[in-house]
Amino acid sequence: IVLQPWINVRDIFLEEDLWHDGLMGFDPNVCSGCAGTSAFYRCKECQGGELLCQPCMVSTHKRNGLHQIEVGNTFFNGVFFEFSTLKSLGFRFQLGHKLGAVCPDPKPSTEDDFIVIHINGIHEVSVDYCGCYEREERVIQVLKYGWFPATP
Repeated sequence: IVLQPWINVRDIFLEEDLWHDGLMGFDPNVCSGCAGTSAFYRCKECQGGELLCQPCMVSTHKRNGLHQIEVGNTFFNGVFFEFSTLKSLGFRFQLGHKLGAVCPDPKPSTEDDFIVIHINGIHEVSVDYCGCYEREERVIQVLKYGWFPATP
């Protein structure tokens, strides 16, 4: 008896849920950010689910580098989405400076296997340390970014 009201709307909920798994009315040939072509990326955490090209996806996530990204792939006559990463799109975290600032002498992490465990998942990321003259030690740069390293 408690679930009876839901039975009348279950098809609506299912249809909307499936709509979110698809293109959500967006055209993969038009980027919602720059109106360019090849808009195959969307963020699962940003509101709206709009499709963006690679440069727009990276630039809109300068302050949200741990968001979960999906890439659309064509399959027969439709599109399906699969997991991707901002790292695979060229996104890099810049440590040692204020958020969004550009370091004049960035130093890439020597290993390309930097892992961040976040509340929304486990992320493999690319990190650039500050290489400026008066830079702080790398572990201090990581700590000041708000990350707690599992290894020294």
